[in-house]
Amino acid sequence: MKITTMGIDAVEAHQFDRGPFQSCISIAFASGAGWDNDRPQALLSPLFREVLRVAFDDCAQYPGAKNSTVELTPGQAMTIVVFALAQHAAGRNLVIHCGAGMSRSVAIAAALASLFVWEWTNPRDVHNQTVYNLISEAAYLYGRTLDPPRGGANG
Repeated sequence: MKITTMGIDAVEAHQFDRGPFQSCISIAFASGAGWDNDRPQALLSPLFREVLRVAFDDCAQYPGAKNSTVELTPGQAMTIVVFALAQHAAGRNLVIHCGAGMSRSVAIAAALASLFVWEWTNPRDVHNQTVYNLISEAAYLYGRTLDPPRGGANG
């Protein structure tokens, strides 16, 4: 499976009609805390076979941001992991985008690429460590639910 990350402008401009990326995780700002409050969600190509839309803010505050932020929840992290694994099982490559394509989407891609050994086409070192940790924890918990019980009735 291949993963790529990009910002909202790039994902809206790209049509993906003949490209290798068939699925998308689209991250919007949840509280209007982002740098682009006039465009809360991306206008995505209808050519994506599957799209997961989630909304959470970056941990960092931006100029003009509201005082409160809405962070990624463990439930959202699990939804992202399950969606990504389903796309992998279907043989689809994945675009992950956020506002600038430098923090939230990069953290998700970094976690998924390292946990599942998927090819990340444009890796970056700078990412949101909180998001990375939540995705990693969700993947670990999801993997544990797939393990068969050990030791019979008495554990």
